[in-house]
Amino acid sequence: MLSNYFRAAALLATGLAVAGCTTMGNKTVATAPVTVPGEGERVSLHEVMVVVDASGSMFPGTSFAYAKALTQSMVRAFPDGTYRAGLLSFGGEWTFEWLDYGARPLDRPALEGASDDLKFIAGSTPLNEAIAYAGDKYFSRTANRALIVVSDGKTAPQPLLDTAVEMAYGGNLCIHTVQVGNDADGGKLLLDLASITPCGSYRHGDSIASVGGMDQFIRDVFFQDLAIIEVVTPEGVRGVLGIVYFDTDKSNVKPIYNDLLDRVAGQVKSTPGILLSVQGHTDSTGAAAYNMGLSQRRADAVRAALLSRGVSQDRVSTKAYGEEMPAAPNTTRDGRQQNRRAEIAVIE
Repeated sequence: MLSNYFRAAALLATGLAVAGCTTMGNKTVATAPVTVPGEGERVSLHEVMVVVDASGSMFPGTSFAYAKALTQSMVRAFPDGTYRAGLLSFGGEWTFEWLDYGARPLDRPALEGASDDLKFIAGSTPLNEAIAYAGDKYFSRTANRALIVVSDGKTAPQPLLDTAVEMAYGGNLCIHTVQVGNDADGGKLLLDLASITPCGSYRHGDSIASVGGMDQFIRDVFFQDLAIIEVVTPEGVRGVLGIVYFDTDKSNVKPIYNDLLDRVAGQVKSTPGILLSVQGHTDSTGAAAYNMGLSQRRADAVRAALLSRGVSQDRVSTKAYGEEMPAAPNTTRDGRQQNRRAEIAVIE
């Protein structure tokens, strides 16, 4: 596509114009520019935390230096927006040694300064404690959250995965992991960690060391349309089961959400007599008639995904609301993002 060609050309030009890069042995990290949304792209996050491994297995002159350079480039590439952003590094046994730049409204100079202040701590690798700390202290369960972990993955697997599962309860969390080093077990653990959330991703640090690679990573993390899958009990208690992200003006459900939909379908099939209404919504962008059709297509797509997993068709109905029932004001970018959703509601 011509648009992709021109964007690639622009990225190349930007990369050539970058003031410099960071080189560590045979590793080089380009300094990425601020990521600018393309046509139809919007920041979908309310909160993002970057957690950087500074423990003893991250050797200061190689693995840690690489992780720091990647993090510096990453936070410089964060897009403008009204979301909250923070940075935490961890290592050893004592939290007072950690760099703790807590989540707050995006302050680019301060966040970049925090990444410049990252230092090697040594000691053990309490990654499970670090993500629990970040989640408990800075994340809101009702917000759309992203956790970015930069690590070699050398830590005890089960405590980490158990902590991540607890954090992901509610569904509006995406975990993205970036591996430094080439430890096979560490890579598998980081992949498993990212896979806990259907919107998560795993990649090696080498893939984001270039301007183009970092640009794609930031777009994957920040620019996604979403539909919230939400269960509403007859008593009116709402419990989010997961989030399905759609491309702009699209209603197709991507394969990365298979695990999420499997879980939702399993819960429905194991609860005799439960009936569902899949309710589609949009923001107010575009014509009302078009939005009504788009909301119906999103609801139909989620319903079809559930039926394909063995949920009986007579237990799932759909209803389109278009832009008529916003969950948030359409006057802000974040508000419009919250309104592009599909809710799965339990009906009596």
